Amino acid sequence: MLYVGTFERTGKVKRLRRDGRARVAPCDARGRATGPWLETRARVLAESAPEAERAEGLLRRKYGPIKRLVDWWYRRTYGAPVVIAIAV
Repeated sequence: MLYVGTFERTGKVKRLRRDGRARVAPCDARGRATGPWLETRARVLAESAPEAERAEGLLRRKYGPIKRLVDWWYRRTYGAPVVIAIAV
């Protein structure tokens, strides 16, 4: 399982709630694909789901105070942070 953090009013969340199909590929720091695309399924996790809490904890541990700052800043425009689970 691959977990991705984003915000509730982004286009990717709206698309996944409508249709759980997703495509993923390995990429560089600029988002350019460096390998083949993989067709998969993804879902937006409920905030209270154990998976979401674990993923948020890992992101907080990795990014520290920067994550809190980014979450605070983007929440104003894009809503609350959410976690997307992608089956790979």
